Amino acid sequence: SRDFAKAMNVGLATPAYAVGTDHPILSWQDPNAEVIAPVLVSQLTLSAETLTVYLGETAQLTATVNEDAENKTLTWTSSDTTIATVDETGLVTPVAAGEATITVSSNDGSGKTATCTVTVAEKPVVVYGDLNGDASVTAADAIMTYAIANGKMTTATEAQVAAADVNGDGNINAADAIIIYSYANGKITQFPAEAN
Repeated sequence: SRDFAKAMNVGLATPAYAVGTDHPILSWQDPNAEVIAPVLVSQLTLSAETLTVYLGETAQLTATVNEDAENKTLTWTSSDTTIATVDETGLVTPVAAGEATITVSSNDGSGKTATCTVTVAEKPVVVYGDLNGDASVTAADAIMTYAIANGKMTTATEAQVAAADVNGDGNINAADAIIIYSYANGKITQFPAEAN
């Protein structure tokens, strides 16, 4: 019609075609209609900025975006897949010793990213009971374990904490100190953690 033709001339109508026909269908656009822009990702954070992963293990990174973002889909990448890979859920799998950067990016065009530096290392060998590294288990190691259990030794290294957990329950307590003392005095010949 004449009205449709005028509408097309001023950009208020757009021609389309019905499926399987060559008959045009006109769709109308209201020039006064309010255009609502989508809510983009404005905040993107990771659960860790640095991470150490031992060979043979995996680590899970979690990404968080602002709640009102309409498109929360993300893309995960690794700067060096010969060192560590990452899947679409943020699960990091080590490949070889070294360092790689894991990046998570928004998919909504906002350009938001977050990164985590991942260090891949060989898992240290745990020598149960030998906290001071003198290649023997003595009463001194039991004392150090008791100090860790009571929060008196706050500078204990990761290796010392692992060595102190001689009962293998994941906690350092007085029981571990007693077991180490018993081992040092020949009362037992094997730590419970070694039997697990």
